[in-house]
Amino acid sequence: MKNLKPILVITFIFLSFLLITNCNNNETETSQQDELALIIEKITKDNVIEINSTKHGNISYLEKDGFEDGFSARMKPGDVLCKGSGISFARCVRKNLDNGKTMKLYKKGKTYYAEEM
Repeated sequence: MKNLKPILVITFIFLSFLLITNCNNNETETSQQDELALIIEKITKDNVIEINSTKHGNISYLEKDGFEDGFSARMKPGDVLCKGSGISFARCVRKNLDNGKTMKLYKKGKTYYAEEM
């Protein structure tokens, strides 16, 4: 029993450290999700948003008129990486941004799309 107490104390301290560290990481992720949600809210049926992630993990985006985007497209349409709405769509976009993808976000009806560029 005497040997068990130090092990339990060390385990408790280690788990507490992990919990505190994880909570701090979630705060950053939440602010990034809020930023992404604000960008997604700007999408209408008449505009397109080009979005990518910078080297430092910040989100960079450019809002374009749908008409302007149609004439400025120099390449074939890319694969649709994300389709839907709500949190699942935002998570999919975030995952692709973290993987270094540049996407075009647009809306048809009530459905949002993220197309690879």
